[in-house]
Amino acid sequence: MSGLAEKKEDKTAVIKKEYEANVAKYDSAMEEYKDIAEKDLIDFSELQEQAQQTER
Repeated sequence: MSGLAEKKEDKTAVIKKEYEANVAKYDSAMEEYKDIAEKDLIDFSELQEQAQQTER
C-alpha cells in the first residue's frame, strides 16, 4: 500500500510544481502589461462616429 501512496505523492508533487511554474509565467506576463493596464481609458467614440460619417 505504501508504494501506491508514494506514487500518489510523487504525482501530486509534480502537478504542484507545474502549477507553480505556470503561475510564475502568468505573473511575469502580467507584470509586463501592468503599466498599460493602469493607464486611464480614452473615449474614442466621437472619433469612431466621425470615421463612420466619413466612410458614408
